[in-house]
Amino acid sequence: MLDLKKCGATWWYTLDGGPIASSATKCFNAAEAKVRATGFSVHTGTAKGLMINASEVIMRIHQLLPPQERPEYTEGYDGFYYIERMEGGCEQALADYIIRDHDHDRFEERKRVIERAVDYVNACYGKQVATVEISNQYLNMADVIRDNMHLVDNAEKAYAACGYDMRVIPMRGGTDGAQLCYRGLPCPNLSAGYYNAHGVKEFVPVPEIEGMVDVLQALVGLYAQSQDER
Repeated sequence: MLDLKKCGATWWYTLDGGPIASSATKCFNAAEAKVRATGFSVHTGTAKGLMINASEVIMRIHQLLPPQERPEYTEGYDGFYYIERMEGGCEQALADYIIRDHDHDRFEERKRVIERAVDYVNACYGKQVATVEISNQYLNMADVIRDNMHLVDNAEKAYAACGYDMRVIPMRGGTDGAQLCYRGLPCPNLSAGYYNAHGVKEFVPVPEIEGMVDVLQALVGLYAQSQDER
């Protein structure tokens, strides 16, 4: 793990945003949910009243989650449930979900929705056939950045000095900065110049990389000037 004391910084920026001039000071609250199901396998010819198919258990739980709140139907500040992977058979099955929401209260409610879905399916079977383990991954950095608005103001000035109008966007993902914020190092996110993030058609135009070099130089100059004025 990064030793922040050895780094000696008071604030940082990450470069993990999209098209040039974008800035992210807000991101998702994020959690992972691991849903495990245990079934009972018998010969399919004599399965009536006996078999419990673990994969079917997972499917029943999944069907209880609101389908309109999947990534492919959401945007902006919308949260979602996303099944990253599912594997298993009749006796054992596992589904890994990620839970995302910008709003902390809705984020906590999403966790409870999955827990209630598991409880309901267990009740339908009359015994515990499924469990869920939920763990936080990162939290919305907005509350930390809000107390360090000079980071946003200076980023905007640096972009403007290079001829760009900064656009503050809600980050529909996470950054290293989100983790660092809650370790005591305020860290908003600036553009990396990429398009079509994390897809097979992702690309970064060279002029945008070069433009960000100019922006970073302007940003360093602003903080160097503020230090000289002290």
